[in-house]
Amino acid sequence: METVQIKGLARMGAGKSAARKERQEGRIPAVVYRKGNPATEFAFEPEDFHKALSVGHGRNTLFELDLDGVAGGRTLAVIQEIQRHPTRSEVYHVDFLSVE
Repeated sequence: METVQIKGLARMGAGKSAARKERQEGRIPAVVYRKGNPATEFAFEPEDFHKALSVGHGRNTLFELDLDGVAGGRTLAVIQEIQRHPTRSEVYHVDFLSVE
């Protein structure tokens, strides 16, 4: 199966305030859930995400997350949930689920 790569940056802290700071800097906050491991928070550029969705199979795309500065480095994941702003079409947050 074809994968699409997204480069993510480590996020300092978790919760609303850290996510808001990422959005202010123009990035999309995200989290990847892994079996038996704590959730990993990161952020990525919106252009990379939109390009990946258009090149792949939409929400069913298999992503190779290259997490810079995060334990675990690279991981394969699928989208679990995409949260969007209620009145604009911009992506607010993405939840990924790791695939083993």
